[in-house]
Amino acid sequence: MLPRLLPLFITLISLPAFAFELQTDEQGDLVQWRKAVSFVVDEALAAKLGANEARDAVTGLVAEIRNAVPGLPFDARVGALSDGAVGYQAGRENTNAVVAVADWPYAPSNLAVTLTTLNARTNEILDTDILFNVSGHLLSILPGHETHYDRGFDFQNALTHEVGHALGLAHNDADEGLVMFSSTFPGELSKRTLKQDDRDGLATLYGAGLPATNTNASVAGSNSRLGAEGEEGPVAGCSATGAMPMLLVGLLGLLRNRRRAASAVVAAGAMFAGSTALAAEPARPELQKADAVALARVLDRTSATHPTTPGLIYTRLTLSTSSCLKGSCDDLGSVVVWGGRVGDIEQVVSHEPVPATGAEVLVIRTGRVVSVQPAPAKNSNPVVGPLQTATH
Repeated sequence: MLPRLLPLFITLISLPAFAFELQTDEQGDLVQWRKAVSFVVDEALAAKLGANEARDAVTGLVAEIRNAVPGLPFDARVGALSDGAVGYQAGRENTNAVVAVADWPYAPSNLAVTLTTLNARTNEILDTDILFNVSGHLLSILPGHETHYDRGFDFQNALTHEVGHALGLAHNDADEGLVMFSSTFPGELSKRTLKQDDRDGLATLYGAGLPATNTNASVAGSNSRLGAEGEEGPVAGCSATGAMPMLLVGLLGLLRNRRRAASAVVAAGAMFAGSTALAAEPARPELQKADAVALARVLDRTSATHPTTPGLIYTRLTLSTSSCLKGSCDDLGSVVVWGGRVGDIEQVVSHEPVPATGAEVLVIRTGRVVSVQPAPAKNSNPVVGPLQTATH
């Protein structure tokens, strides 16, 4: 749930409307860190990017965040990650990890996803892990003085955007120059630098330092997602709003085989799908490539901690298909997605909580990967010529 910030009430203080957007839980309450935030970029990823260049990129990120919100204790470094670094376990030391996934279990168009763990009772962010798709997209560190389209997506550019998500910012399509604008392209460097609206969003969350109590700030507005474009159109998709791919095989493989991750390259939070154009949204690549697409209603959902990987929560959704829009939808009656709530612990993939019972959803299957997203607006057609949705 990533609504646009309209009237914002924090401890009964009314603030004016802003263009920036903030993340909320499924109840509409802001989610924030209440302790120092520190990220570890996997040293295997740094080695693939160039160790010195990667450290410089991380140093640049830290300086940018600290300059924007001096009251937020923030740090990031390159370092070794232990087995099971992705996910969250209460009572144990957890790491905010930035990692690469070579055997990508999400939709191929996704550049990266973010896994966020919350305390659902207090709305505190407890842990965030950023994962990059390095099987389908080239990630590198570009020279800061020029643009190199043939060297793919800039790591620092992407990481700054994703850390914005990890700190509680949502997508903002008010201006394509913003760090939190929901689109990128190969060679882009502008997202390395926070713009005033990005800074205003962070200042709203942390301008007075770390919040000590739950603000329970309700936010009204609309959803959003982030996208990536190539020279001939969109080539990399953010895990679109609500996308929670079925990755029980791929991600568990990552967690159980950390030593093999040295052959991978990078990872970093939910970003890059859609278009850089504000006027019109092109056909979504995940719909174009899908084997099956259906509109459905959630009849039931059951969440649990994964038995062999206790740091991860998954949810089984029981669905009733109302309309099969593409391919064969017979196998979409029951799907498993990452995320959900067990006790007070809630995990969210791509900044969108698992759909509630009764929710109308769009189900997309591409090979063995299934994603579940909020259904398009009733006055839009998700499948017309090139498959499209009408909402960001």
